[in-house]
Amino acid sequence: MSRQTEQPITIIQDTREQTPLCFDHVPGVTVERRTLDTGDYSLDGHVREVCIERKSADDLVGTMLNGYVSMSRRDWHMGRFNRELFRMTRYRTAWLVVECPRGSILAHAYRSMCDPAAVIAWVRSLQINWGLHVYWAENRLDAASEIAAICRAYLAELREIRRRPRPRPARPVPCPMPDV
Repeated sequence: MSRQTEQPITIIQDTREQTPLCFDHVPGVTVERRTLDTGDYSLDGHVREVCIERKSADDLVGTMLNGYVSMSRRDWHMGRFNRELFRMTRYRTAWLVVECPRGSILAHAYRSMCDPAAVIAWVRSLQINWGLHVYWAENRLDAASEIAAICRAYLAELREIRRRPRPRPARPVPCPMPDV
């Protein structure tokens, strides 16, 4: 589908989002502000299925350092972000969109003294232990574009599932009984 004919979508932006992204550059996207149970962004009509958490580099590192998250699902009760991660496991698709390229983390382009390798390892643990998809955006515009792309891809997958033929129920096959 070309960019000019992309399906119009409505992205839900949480009312508590502190630095909301601008989607004006993304064709066919409207934004509606609503309170979401989990995450910062979702897709209208699918708020119980699509969850997208947005973090800046400093916010990502701060969340890691301030004890909001443990590395294991068994300790999910320990912090605010852990509770959010636990809720995110209930969604059909859950994403973390980081507003900086992975290379910026490796180059230590954030305010904390935290080791870049520890940040990358922590994000990897979110992927492995929590099943979270992670996208490293080049900047805020890229983050907004990717959130729209995630929502459109989700809708495309739903359309594809609905188009697939449903399997017919199996008919019993007669099986002769052996003479005993």
